[in-house]
Amino acid sequence: RKSAEDSRDVSRLESLLAEAESHLAAIGPDGCGQPQLATEVERCRELVKRERRLRKRLIHQLDVDSKSLLELRGYADPDQLVHQSVMAMLLLLGNYEKRVRKWKRCQPLLKDIKTLSQMDVNDIHPEIAARAEQLLAGIDPRELRLRSAAAWAFYDW
Repeated sequence: RKSAEDSRDVSRLESLLAEAESHLAAIGPDGCGQPQLATEVERCRELVKRERRLRKRLIHQLDVDSKSLLELRGYADPDQLVHQSVMAMLLLLGNYEKRVRKWKRCQPLLKDIKTLSQMDVNDIHPEIAARAEQLLAGIDPRELRLRSAAAWAFYDW
């Protein structure tokens, strides 16, 4: 199980999950070690569900085209929601937070973004992902979409 979990091999996780569920059903509610196995089965279900969502997002991810990037770079002083969305994406792309706190520093970095599909989400450090999530936490996606389609694409990704 551990190697399948580490490699994020969904099909392997699914087969192990099916095997564990059938074993769990066979030993019954009074079986030895059943509570621990039930906990592991539930954890595996969550991993499979999370990995499916992640893969679905990657398949349907939005590539920010040059027109969208041009729109973002054109903002002299964007709304805070727009800046936060761009800031979160630039963090995920490997830029330091100190470097992206000011909009004037974000603008040149937007020139280097070709497509988001080149980014491997498995390479993102969990602390960086958590910080990006914090930045996006207070943003209403509908409000952001009204203010900037390009910033919303970053947010949605």
